[in-house]
Amino acid sequence: MEKDKNFEELLQKAEAGDARAQYTLGMMYADGDGIEQDYTEALKWFKKAATQEYAPAQKAVGVMYCDGLDQDYAEAVKWFQQAADNGDVSSQFLLGCLYHGGLGVEQDSAKAIGWVLKSAVQDYADAQYQMGIIYGEGHGVEQDYEEAARWSQKAAEQGNTAAMRYLSMLYEEHLSVEWKDYEAEYWLRRAAESGDLKAQLELGLKLYDPYLSSLELDTSEAAIWFRKAADQGSSSAKYYLASLYYQGDGVKKDLVAAEKLYREAALSGHDDAASSLGRMYYDGKGVDQDYREALKWFEEAAEAGNGSAQYKLGWMYRNGKGVEQDFAQAEKWFRLAGKKGYSVDYILEKMHNGEHDDDQEDKEWDYDKKMAQYRKDAKAGNPEAMYLLGTKYEDIQDDLREDSDAMKWYRLAAQHGYAEAQYKLGTLYFNGWDVNQNYDEALKWFEKAAETGYTEAMNHLGDIYQKGEVVKQDYETAAKWYRKSAELGDREGKCKLGCLYLHGKGVEQDGAKGIKLYLEVEKTGSMMLQRRIGDIYYYGEGVERDTAEGLKWYLKAAEAGCEDAMLKLGEIYYFGDGVDQDYDTALTWFRKVADLHNREAKYMLSLMYYHGHGVEQNYETAFEWIQDTSPYFINRKARFTLGMMYYYGHGTKKNDVRAFSNIGSAAKSGHAQAQYQKALMYLEGIGTKADTEKAYFWISIAADNGYEDAIEKKAEIAEELSQEQRNKIDVRAKWWLQRYKENAALFAHHDFY
Repeated sequence: MEKDKNFEELLQKAEAGDARAQYTLGMMYADGDGIEQDYTEALKWFKKAATQEYAPAQKAVGVMYCDGLDQDYAEAVKWFQQAADNGDVSSQFLLGCLYHGGLGVEQDSAKAIGWVLKSAVQDYADAQYQMGIIYGEGHGVEQDYEEAARWSQKAAEQGNTAAMRYLSMLYEEHLSVEWKDYEAEYWLRRAAESGDLKAQLELGLKLYDPYLSSLELDTSEAAIWFRKAADQGSSSAKYYLASLYYQGDGVKKDLVAAEKLYREAALSGHDDAASSLGRMYYDGKGVDQDYREALKWFEEAAEAGNGSAQYKLGWMYRNGKGVEQDFAQAEKWFRLAGKKGYSVDYILEKMHNGEHDDDQEDKEWDYDKKMAQYRKDAKAGNPEAMYLLGTKYEDIQDDLREDSDAMKWYRLAAQHGYAEAQYKLGTLYFNGWDVNQNYDEALKWFEKAAETGYTEAMNHLGDIYQKGEVVKQDYETAAKWYRKSAELGDREGKCKLGCLYLHGKGVEQDGAKGIKLYLEVEKTGSMMLQRRIGDIYYYGEGVERDTAEGLKWYLKAAEAGCEDAMLKLGEIYYFGDGVDQDYDTALTWFRKVADLHNREAKYMLSLMYYHGHGVEQNYETAFEWIQDTSPYFINRKARFTLGMMYYYGHGTKKNDVRAFSNIGSAAKSGHAQAQYQKALMYLEGIGTKADTEKAYFWISIAADNGYEDAIEKKAEIAEELSQEQRNKIDVRAKWWLQRYKENAALFAHHDFY
């Protein structure tokens, strides 16, 4: 390679002893930058500069001894030490790493931490990240997640994506702060958006599987991140993206794309991808069916320890598909699959008994006389037998794909007009269980079943049109199907049609007709329906309000043993809602339902004793009742009350820490006064460390939640913070409120969390 004029000038300076020029020349040789790459020459020039105490060159020599052809950690330590002594922060960090690993030097945690810390305090991001790990893992120091987060955030704010990922993990798994979910998501997304492959894959997985984190399921966004990670070569990302294409989940179904991605991942050694690719060839999905090709990929995955592939190989050798039948090989693979949790004992028993004549490939089959009769009747054209065969195959094979035996028999039974099979197909297509979700196909089969008089299908159709989730909302059509069901005497159909009459949806509003339908069903003695009729009269739902009639029905349901009705009666008399307030009657009903271990009733009894309503005021008894509601299933009102009892020492010893814990839990569940009280406790440092920022966070939420005292208090607290602090907290509070409101139904349901 011809050397240009600039190189010649640089060489002259280097030969004249210019340390910077010597170092630059070494870098050119090391990188092959404008000159043929030559590590020997690079090391020569680095050493010339290093002997002149030029720190970057000393570090470069150390790196070459760490990573070069003539690896020598002891020599690397020597040069890193010189560079570190000359103030090179990166060398200080690298020297710490060598002490930590005992590479070229005796392992010494104290010296390792000392050098890494020296680098970190000079804002070297890699060292700050390493300090985060040191504290997070407790390497040579006492484990301290808060300190780990502090150092990790310093590195993350400098753009270190590994630190961003680690910080996200700390917030998600170890730190107990009010906005931990926000911080965990924020830092993971920031790492992913910065191009970090691991973060992109992790974010995709968390969106793909909501059980992995607090993120909501979003396979469409998961596909985006899997694609970004796949483009960087991640075989796992390719596998998950292929699965989405295969299922048509979050992306348009594309078996060609799925096969391509499975193949790329499999060729990179991903055993799940190899097994999935084998399955595609075995089933002939997206590719021509080819048992030999399936066998090849199953073997590759099985050799890597993939249980699913081992199990499938067992069946292929057992049945001679794509390979010569070989029971010894079949047993080998079945036994390996068994170690991975697959049920193989029955299969092996049949093989040892010489029973090799059936062709069942996914799970064992019990050939009893009844099964044989089903097959005989089904072949003779009996649709019920066809349907029962489908149920047997579903139970045994656990497989409802389009080409499965179960679907084959369900479809045949449905085509022969068997309503239960038609309804079954409708349910499968509606929910997308194993088969591709197809609402048009579901509606078709529901309607066929309904037309034969199958009331479950009629009610399901009514629900679909009433909710309007997969079709345009149409109350008239909903009413039509409920009416058909009701006319056939179906209890559910009558109640749902009755509800439409009460509210005038899809039919002319007619409370009398609505209540008549409910009463027809109530003749069977349903206490829950009696409770429902009580609501209709008590609140005037589609009829003129009649509290006396409502109370009559509540009483009827309560005497039949309905807890909800008992509790309702207690609340009505306690609050004097529609009746004269009567604490004695309220107490009687609350005691009855509390004896049935009803948590809400226990809370109400606690409230009565706390305030002396109908009983002599007794804080101790109040505390006993509220404690008995169970610490795990206590509603937010009770949680707040319990917190305030600890706060004031009512009925128990004053305990600020427990007060803060219970009030805090109520605050997180949306209780406005608890949010306000939690802010005050942060402000005054009661039960927790004083923290003005957190006080401002919770007072903001309480104010937004409509608690009037919080609005004025928020202005007071705001004066103690800078505009920058307030802006940052406002973003967090906005995020928290959005997440809470999105999930408010979960908190409101029975008021439990």
